[in-house]
Amino acid sequence: MHLSRVSGALPITRVVGVARGALCGRRDGPDGWPSASGWSRSPSRASTGERRGCSANAAAASGDGQSICGASNTGENRFAGAARDGGQPPRICVVGGGFGGLYTAIKLEQLMWPKGSKPRVTLVDQNTRFSFKPLLYDVLTDSATEDEVAPAYSTVLAPYSVRYVQGTVTGVINDDDAEKAVLLQDGGRVPYDWLVMAVGARTNSFGVPGVEEYALQFSTYDDAVRLKEELAKFNADEKNRNRGAEVCIVGGGYAGVELAASLVDRLGGKCKVRLVTSGEDIMEQAPEGQREAAREVLVADGVSVLCGRLVEEISVAGGASGDGKGTGKRIVQTTDKVSQSRKEMVEADIVIWTAGQSPALTGEQRNRMPFKVNENGAMETDRTLKVVNTRDVFALGDVAIGSQQTLPSTAQVALQQADFVAWNIWASINNRPLLNFQYQHLGNMMSLGASKGAVALPIPVPPPVSAALKASPFGDILKAAGVSVNTTFGGASDGITIQGPAGALLRRAAYLYRQPTDGQRLSVVSSWGSLLQERVKRGDFK
Repeated sequence: MHLSRVSGALPITRVVGVARGALCGRRDGPDGWPSASGWSRSPSRASTGERRGCSANAAAASGDGQSICGASNTGENRFAGAARDGGQPPRICVVGGGFGGLYTAIKLEQLMWPKGSKPRVTLVDQNTRFSFKPLLYDVLTDSATEDEVAPAYSTVLAPYSVRYVQGTVTGVINDDDAEKAVLLQDGGRVPYDWLVMAVGARTNSFGVPGVEEYALQFSTYDDAVRLKEELAKFNADEKNRNRGAEVCIVGGGYAGVELAASLVDRLGGKCKVRLVTSGEDIMEQAPEGQREAAREVLVADGVSVLCGRLVEEISVAGGASGDGKGTGKRIVQTTDKVSQSRKEMVEADIVIWTAGQSPALTGEQRNRMPFKVNENGAMETDRTLKVVNTRDVFALGDVAIGSQQTLPSTAQVALQQADFVAWNIWASINNRPLLNFQYQHLGNMMSLGASKGAVALPIPVPPPVSAALKASPFGDILKAAGVSVNTTFGGASDGITIQGPAGALLRRAAYLYRQPTDGQRLSVVSSWGSLLQERVKRGDFK
């Protein structure tokens, strides 16, 4: 995750709202933004929006109190206020079952629809399970179950009338003179009146030789399971009885750091972990308090960090075997980022690539899209998240790129966009104004092992107050509790960081709240009880 910097003081109501959102995962955005359970704005507070032609439900306010509803009624509402021809309800196809796609489908179901206008929603994904990606690290430390991290779509969607179709999308027909449809690899097709593209991201090797052949990925639940299997296979080999695995992680962002801490937590002193990053420091875009918490854990865990290094190639000692993989040690060839001359070689039993991702559309898929897709596989959207030059296609998450601002590729962004896409489709069908998307940064959360975490809340604290806290006895109490206040951004506060066991508990509580259904939350709580009992039996808390 990346930091959206906040400077200056905010009104206390705004501060409380941001803190509440960061702690609870916040299903609603700023006052009046759409939520799964309805609208947080009372009719009396919607007057500004009503004066501008917005309904009480559609009015929304930005941070400075001015309406963002505006004149966003762009394009034609082809099914405005009624079912489509023949009295049939509108058909909505959501392509991609990640955070953006799944939560859009669910929110479309939860909105209140006028009689006869409730759509038929179809979710298409090539996998059978949803991946709760922020919890993949907990799979490595055995602190999360499969049901919590990768529930089946059939289970998640059971309470709703959303239709789930497993399939790989090969193209889209978006021609007004023909039936619009999503084309599947098996020859099937899913007709639609409204389309949501939320295909997510895939690992990007940036053309580095050997990444696909010799490095593991860490982006899905299957990737996490495969890594556990590789570690178990290494430890089961008789020749490795007297030594631990040597692991090289490429990428010094959140993913690489969280993965390094989780591996050490899982293997204890029986492994040697090296982290290679092209940056001058780990997590360069993170708040200083969170970055410092991560540094402390990596140092304590004995993780070696190589900064300012570019990976040129990954190979295998002794050459590749018949399957193209090889059984020898992996060789990570790096060079100095600045001089491009000082080379250094890192040997490892396992290499994991976390250096970057890109939109998941392949080259062939991009060529078969009837709307503009850039060379990276992203679609340009307007401020309402509608794909430019279309009337009935929306995009969100990693596959969407807006002209107004650059957003981080995080679940937090996708979840907020899902609210807006669901509402804007509702508004389009029911002839209401569309809302312009406005991202509100709610903080960053990261795992630093099974019982440690670091949560950064973007709550500005004036430098004099921060200095006074650090110098007072209360500052020592806060530090002992794992709470720190930082002032590093040009005199403005870097926010509050909660680390250690308190950070881990806060993180898990937030992700519990963010589970897609109430039934899923109950299942997760039950699994927590079972895991706790197992850890007590193993003596993990002695």
